[in-house]
Amino acid sequence: MDTTNARWAHPQLPLASVALCMLLAGCAKQQPPERERGGAQPAAQDLGQAEQACRSGDTAQCLVAGEAYMKGEGAEWAAPLYEKACTGGVVRACYALGRLYFRGQGVTKDIGRARALFEQACQGGDAEGCNDLAVMYADGNGITKDLSKGAELFRAACDASLPMGCFNLAAQYEQGLGVVRDLAKAAALYGKACDGGHVPSCFQLAIAHASGSGVPKSFTRAAPFYRKACEGGLAAGCHHLAVLYESGAGVARDPVRARALHKKACESGMQSECSEAKE
Repeated sequence: MDTTNARWAHPQLPLASVALCMLLAGCAKQQPPERERGGAQPAAQDLGQAEQACRSGDTAQCLVAGEAYMKGEGAEWAAPLYEKACTGGVVRACYALGRLYFRGQGVTKDIGRARALFEQACQGGDAEGCNDLAVMYADGNGITKDLSKGAELFRAACDASLPMGCFNLAAQYEQGLGVVRDLAKAAALYGKACDGGHVPSCFQLAIAHASGSGVPKSFTRAAPFYRKACEGGLAAGCHHLAVLYESGAGVARDPVRARALHKKACESGMQSECSEAKE
């Protein structure tokens, strides 16, 4: 696997580098998505109640109101609510406000302010704040580049059970960026992130098993992780699992299943798989 350049994942910011197109070819769908806000737009009455509580000094409700505006009317309304909540000690609001400053959404873009807010959120125990601050250190974006500091912050995010933090720390161990290269640690961290539902980590763990990178080489062990990646919408996971079924490596040979997996990879956006699906 080409590990010439670093790549990081985070819930809100653009990818720091897409050296492997977020790990592999045909992975456009694996760009870090907007954090799902989910649910229907809140009723005006509920929003009004949250704003009233915020005005009365309930800073937790300022965050609630800000998130409600982000679902509907926009960031320019959310920003002052996040500001009030953050000033009032609601750590999650500091992260949310930092996200707006980083992207210039509803406020004038200010990378320095974003960094300070991510740091405040991280110090308050917000795992995404630690992860996004780590990305800034790893990239040298608005701050002096420091891969060792990035690793420290990714570790904090991972220890707080943020799968993306584990994935990013694994990438650093895999490539020896800011840490001593350790493929066994990388594989273990990809496993932890995969267990937490991070689909690209499942694919990375499958690659590790298939290539014997930090773990004993085993196509049998690789197959279920390719399957998880495929079921999670990662086209390359489907492709690699299809190849195993074609060859009978680690699984019982099954050309019919292989063709179905090539088709699924094609439907997931991996155009090179479309011809395989038709054969």
